[in-house]
Amino acid sequence: MSGIEGYVDMSGIEGYVDMSGIEGCVDMSGIEGCVDMSGIVGCVDMSGIVGCVDMSGIEGCVDMSGIEGYVDMSGIEGCVDMSGIVGCVDMSGIVGCVDMSGIEGCVDMSGIVGCVDMSGIVGCVD
Repeated sequence: MSGIEGYVDMSGIEGYVDMSGIEGCVDMSGIEGCVDMSGIVGCVDMSGIVGCVDMSGIEGCVDMSGIEGYVDMSGIEGCVDMSGIVGCVDMSGIVGCVDMSGIEGCVDMSGIVGCVDMSGIVGCVD
């Protein structure tokens, strides 16, 4: 799914995934809960990933409550490692490459502004 600088609607992946305008707002509601990643370069609200993750204003404030595991967010503008959210989520280089491996399977979102590979969201989506 290369060239995401517009609109991607991936309906029916164990719920509903609406990734509208990755450079503006990403709403990934219904991936075994509810993920709302609004405005990646502004505000990310990832509520309900078997708990509640609120990453409001990545370049400002990060509140990651109740992850049920381990969250290491080293250098948000460089590398984000969110290991242990019922599996392993590695979001390396938000403004470059996002690897979300092991959210009830494996999600690889490499190069948000380039290509999104969401393999294995309760199955496999490439």
